[in-house]
Amino acid sequence: MDCIKFIKLRFYPERFIGSNIDLLGHNFELIPFGAGRRGCLEMQLGLTVVRLVVTQLVHYFDCELPNGMLGSELDMS
Repeated sequence: MDCIKFIKLRFYPERFIGSNIDLLGHNFELIPFGAGRRGCLEMQLGLTVVRLVVTQLVHYFDCELPNGMLGSELDMS
């Protein structure tokens, strides 16, 4: 099997970091969503559902710092 073809078939989202790919159908890297005028009709619904699910997960997830740390003690650099 060709190595490049194998990499494209794997789920490897890091390959899109730093690229200028948009979701409007002008880039053929996202061909499963269609391209141009015949693009996926439900792509906007899918993106909205993903945002909703992530929002719900963050809302119901209880976050605590370990060992009684304060927020001012975190190094955010």
